[in-house]
Amino acid sequence: MSFIRKRSSDTGKIDISPMLDIVFILLIFFVVTSTFTRETGVDVTKPKASSAKELAKESILIGVTRQGTIHINETQVNLSR
Repeated sequence: MSFIRKRSSDTGKIDISPMLDIVFILLIFFVVTSTFTRETGVDVTKPKASSAKELAKESILIGVTRQGTIHINETQVNLSR
């Protein structure tokens, strides 16, 4: 048995337009995420009053347990009214 192979006239063109779409989507994602992650906080400069006192900066620790209890600075808070 012999097989006859036909030559196709199609030269095997590659369509790269889907790849370009993905590249542009990734580029937009990178620009948006780098813009929002660059600034971790907003520094606000306020004018000082003549009677203003310098206050110490404190951190507030807020936690929620698996049981659903809420703790602020290691003290349990009850939210029921």
